[in-house]
Amino acid sequence: MFGGSNKAARVLPFKLYMYFAAGRPVISQGELSLPAGVPYPPIVPVDPCDPGALPAAILQLLDEMERGQARGHLLRNYFREWISARQLAAAWRQLCSKRGVGK
Repeated sequence: MFGGSNKAARVLPFKLYMYFAAGRPVISQGELSLPAGVPYPPIVPVDPCDPGALPAAILQLLDEMERGQARGHLLRNYFREWISARQLAAAWRQLCSKRGVGK
């Protein structure tokens, strides 16, 4: 399902940004590429090479619905604090300022 490719570990797909912003629990492969200094998101990570990992993660969220809802809330807060457009723009401004760009 995830392809198990190296490319998957080098990106954070845009659709995950949208799920985070919507506060939806996310099950995804465990290897993600994140901007420098951004902590790992509160997703349910699975091994893309283990065919039983995805069904087990789904059952885990179903069995722990309250935790799943809390995880969604955590993801919404994670998005706002770390990867929203506002936060990314601030990171770019800081990087440009350090490099003397725009002066």
